Amino acid sequence: SPPGLCLAVPDKTVKWCATSDHEASKCASLRDNMKKVLPADGVQVGCVKKASYPDCIKAIVAGEADAMTVDAGWVYEAGLTPNNLKPVAAEFYGTKEKPQTYYLAVAVVKKGTDFQLNQLQGKKSCHTGLGRSAGWNIPIGLLYCDLPEPRKPLEKAVAGFFSGSCVPCADAMAFPQLCQLCPGCGCSSHQPYFGYSGAFKCLKDGAGDVAFVKHTTIFENLPQQADRD
Repeated sequence: SPPGLCLAVPDKTVKWCATSDHEASKCASLRDNMKKVLPADGVQVGCVKKASYPDCIKAIVAGEADAMTVDAGWVYEAGLTPNNLKPVAAEFYGTKEKPQTYYLAVAVVKKGTDFQLNQLQGKKSCHTGLGRSAGWNIPIGLLYCDLPEPRKPLEKAVAGFFSGSCVPCADAMAFPQLCQLCPGCGCSSHQPYFGYSGAFKCLKDGAGDVAFVKHTTIFENLPQQADRD
């Protein structure tokens, strides 16, 4: 929010890094509306557009931008050396009476599916993105720990575990199986299967057998009970 930005950044201009046309448009709208309500010498918002979240992290480190929105998994990545970035605000989930700054990682399948969580080997998987919490770190960390020793490197092991996957931000050249369901593995919303809604769309379209998302994803994409049934 604008008040949060004002408190988080001491400079007069806060440069927001966007990774899609939609996000850039929202940033421009925020910038223009803040000009209308704040004094000329007050805090202003600027907008920077990059191709991906990793590019935005690099832009902030380089001083080209000041802030961005990231998944919890990338908050961890952004905080590592040499990035050394820090979170300054968190999104509230839940209700006004019971706000929470966390979400649950869930595996979602279509109604009538006859396999369990311990029967995912050989299935096709949809992920929010490489290194993201609900879509990669939590489910893959769980599956990886159950693999027999000696384990292969993580991405190579996952490529061999599923029969095909969509893992946005993965290295398509090194691990083509991870990009089998979404050629190119784009690391922004330009990739239709990127993020929570993208991973859910991957499942809904029939590309994958299971999608790893957060617990609110289904309700955000299918708000009507009839559609969920």
